[in-house]
Amino acid sequence: MLPLLKNELRLRVGPQACEASLWRAGWPARCTGAATARGGAGVALELALGTLIADGHELPRRASLCADDEFLYYATLPANGSFNDSVAQARAHFTAMLDADDWLVLTHLAPCGRIWLAVAIAAELVDGWRATLAERGVELRHVRAALFDDIWRLRAELPKGEGLVVLLRREGVMMVGLRQGVIVDIAWERCAVDDAAVLRARVQGHRELLSFELAESAENAELEQSSVQPLPLPLILPVFVAAADAAQQAEVATLAAGQGWQWLSLPSDSYA
Repeated sequence: MLPLLKNELRLRVGPQACEASLWRAGWPARCTGAATARGGAGVALELALGTLIADGHELPRRASLCADDEFLYYATLPANGSFNDSVAQARAHFTAMLDADDWLVLTHLAPCGRIWLAVAIAAELVDGWRATLAERGVELRHVRAALFDDIWRLRAELPKGEGLVVLLRREGVMMVGLRQGVIVDIAWERCAVDDAAVLRARVQGHRELLSFELAESAENAELEQSSVQPLPLPLILPVFVAAADAAQQAEVATLAAGQGWQWLSLPSDSYA
């Protein structure tokens, strides 16, 4: 972790809320204030900034923003070329998929080093956040994707073999499939996370689909190396879950225990 050279406003914006925190430069960086506001993305951002100011804080001149997955489109791309190659490949992918080119595209190398995680976000959305901050004299310097942040922080806890990682959000879940510790599948499932039956069905459905695909892939690999027909490979993926916060984890705790899901921890402060 590098020292923070300048004071910074850190934001996490979702479709229902905004979390804002003020960080003082130094080693280590120190949080000097925080605020959470409810509402639409633009409204919540305005309210969070207003709360910080009302509490007597002076806003830094620079900000970084983490956008929740509800705003984003993701893809996995093979890490065959350079970073510039990955951006060009991702831009072509999303332009074809979304039938538009007014999207900002980011790529991030997965912890395994073999896959580029690519993400697209509407330029109009980022421009709105930038304008809101500019009215307060704050420059938006960086925009990050929630999935990228969480995968990086959880990298030491992710399974080294096969597994399904379920990241709980406010309006759905992000599913990340792993094979031999490598990300092979990313899927967004919009659903009522607070409905145990719905959440169980979505996770179980994706678990079964991914299990079948991984088993089929393993069988094909064996067939390429042998003329003997292999037996079907039984594969039941373990499920690893990370909640948005302690309150959400408490809501899902009974379901997770009954299903045998394993909890992954996130830092108490998502911007540490």
